[in-house]
Amino acid sequence: MTANPPQATGLRETSARVGALSWVAGRLFVLEGQWSTRCAQPGATVHLATQSRHHGWHSELWHQALPDSPVLQAQDLVAAPTPAWAQAFDVAQSLVDDKESELFDVAALSALYRSLVPATLVLLDQLASGLTSPSDRHLQRIVGLVRPDVVADLTHGYALLANALSNESGEETALICIKALDQAFRSC
Repeated sequence: MTANPPQATGLRETSARVGALSWVAGRLFVLEGQWSTRCAQPGATVHLATQSRHHGWHSELWHQALPDSPVLQAQDLVAAPTPAWAQAFDVAQSLVDDKESELFDVAALSALYRSLVPATLVLLDQLASGLTSPSDRHLQRIVGLVRPDVVADLTHGYALLANALSNESGEETALICIKALDQAFRSC
């Protein structure tokens, strides 16, 4: 039995996926940058500030890879992958911003590393699976740069979240954030 080869995607679909990744990375850049200034754990502050810079760079890489022609204009392609993604970022922002300082780290780290960042990996993998043409090599290289960054971000984020979950109210806050974001992703 042989596995089915990956299905190549067309220029429009690939461009839409690249634009979506630019949008997601841009939103992560903003959220992590804002949240890094409010963390109680020094390690979380440094981590979120660093990851914010990484996501800003990723957003630029994806944006620079977009086609720009009369038919496909780069600025029109940078958009949320789905309405649910836009809603999930809005929910994350409001959930986390409402938390007091002692629960802020748990809420921010839960939103990022139990929802938004893993979902970003899914988007990356969806793009990568459709990159089969020799003309897709530049996008394959970008995936090869970005994916290890995101995996490292996720791994370190899990460790920080484990440190932040030191009490029952922290666990409850994490569950509330995860459930609300899951509902946002499923709503559209």
